[in-house]
Amino acid sequence: KTCLLLAVSAGYHKSNRICPPILRTRGFTMPGVTAVSSALSVLALLCTLPCRGAAPPFENIFKVTNNDEFRSWIVEKRRYIHQRPETMYEEFGTSEFIQSTLRDLGVPFTTGWGKNVHGDPSVNGTGVVAHIGSGNPPCVALRADIDALPILEDTGLPFASQTPGKMHACGHDSHTSMLLGAARYLKELNDREPLKGTVRLIFQPAEEGGAGAKMMREEGVLSLHPPVQRIFGIHVWPNHPTGTINSNPGTIMAGASEFFITIRGRGGHAAMPHLNVDPVPAAAALISAFQTVVSREISPLDSRV
Repeated sequence: KTCLLLAVSAGYHKSNRICPPILRTRGFTMPGVTAVSSALSVLALLCTLPCRGAAPPFENIFKVTNNDEFRSWIVEKRRYIHQRPETMYEEFGTSEFIQSTLRDLGVPFTTGWGKNVHGDPSVNGTGVVAHIGSGNPPCVALRADIDALPILEDTGLPFASQTPGKMHACGHDSHTSMLLGAARYLKELNDREPLKGTVRLIFQPAEEGGAGAKMMREEGVLSLHPPVQRIFGIHVWPNHPTGTINSNPGTIMAGASEFFITIRGRGGHAAMPHLNVDPVPAAAALISAFQTVVSREISPLDSRV
């Protein structure tokens, strides 16, 4: 049980994230995080319909998903995935499970997305992309990451990782299950009354440092017909009350970049330090100076680390 952070975007920016958020703040609280998770994902459907009156009210979505059978279905999926964690570009079992679930739901999908261009060229990607709706614009995408981390799980839970040294410690098992729950709801809704647009479900591999979003973007996951006009991503968060949905104007999830600095010195004798070039004080001064980047160069109303 945890809080959800909502990230929304109209496109892709220069980061490893597939959905940099640009949604204005809006928060509300409801009981039952599993139901809220699925219902929130389905809110993307509202953007695919031509007018508000054609969209199912949120109360209806919440009612359909907030029941024991639906909740148990998602929990079962999540615990199955949690017990079988796979790290970036090795999510073959996870991908097959996603495909099997979509197949059971009658949702069409394609595979092989997110191929590791730095790995074995004969190995296909583990990403899965599914579609529900008319196949025509407008198109809204829902995205979940599927990979785990190289961490030993020592929780003692009955559904703990069965793979030594690997664990779903970042919640991607929850994200995947929530997107499968959204797939189930959207499929049932589409069967009753065809959607006036398309929802693209993106199951992305290699989020944990593998640039899986970048790989899928370059493969055309956003430009594929019909092109994506809005994309929604959700991340579980343990530091807020259960059942809370949080968002923020501007950036809400971090994107990391790396750069390297080499400080070169010149050796010599300790008795003649004035003839040497000592890199240690220079490195120490540089580390201290880095702290002023945030304190003096960034607005106190913004967040940086």
